[in-house]
Amino acid sequence: MNISMLVPALLAAAVSLLSTAQAKLPAEAIAPADAGYFEEQAPVETGKGWLALQRTEAGWELVSSQLRSEAVKKTDERGRTSEGMKLTSDHPDALTLLRHPALRPGPVVTAPLDFRSRHRPRDGVLNLAWKPTPYQLSERGLNVALSRGKTSQTIGQIKKVGDSEFHASLMWAGDLDRDGQLDLIVEFIASDASEVCLYLSSPAARGRLLKKVSCWGSG
Repeated sequence: MNISMLVPALLAAAVSLLSTAQAKLPAEAIAPADAGYFEEQAPVETGKGWLALQRTEAGWELVSSQLRSEAVKKTDERGRTSEGMKLTSDHPDALTLLRHPALRPGPVVTAPLDFRSRHRPRDGVLNLAWKPTPYQLSERGLNVALSRGKTSQTIGQIKKVGDSEFHASLMWAGDLDRDGQLDLIVEFIASDASEVCLYLSSPAARGRLLKKVSCWGSG
C-alpha cells in the first residue's frame, strides 16, 4: 500500500466542515500512529486526549500520546515539488491512536488472540472467547456481523471492487472502555484500499452490542 496515498476519512470530513479555518480532528476518533505524508492535505488541529494502543510484555495498554500535524514539502525523483501534511505521534509503533471520553490510560483486558497479526473469520466465523458469554465475528456475503448469544448486529460492509480480493480482518478485540463488554478494531479491505474502524460497547444503543465510533481509510 502506498503510504503517501493514505487519506483518513476523518480528515476529509473535518476539512469539508471547516473550509475557511484550520480543520480539527473529531473528539471521538481513531487515527494511525504513524501515518506519514498526506499529499495536498493542509495541516489539521489534532487536539489533546489521544491514547496509543500498544502491546507490552504484560499485555495491552492505553498510553497517553500526542498526535502532531505539520506542513511539509516533498520533492520526487523528477524534481517536482508538492506540498502536503505530515502526521506523527509519540508512539509510532503503537497499533493505533484512539480518542473518546470513555477511554483512559492503563492496562486493558484483551481477547485471547495474538494481535501482532490480523485475524480473518475462518469459514465465515471467528470465535472470540469472552466471559461469561463468547462472541462470534462473521462474514455473511458482504456484511460483517458480531453476535453474542441471541443478539446479532451487522457492524459494517465490505466494498467489492471488480474481481479484486475483499475481506474483513480483526485488528484487535478487548475491553477498551472497561465496561466488561467486548470492543473491536476492524479493518475492511477491498482492492488496494482499506478502512479501519473503532467500535465501542459503552455508547451502544439498547439492544445493540457496539457503536461504530470512527474510521480512517487509505487508498
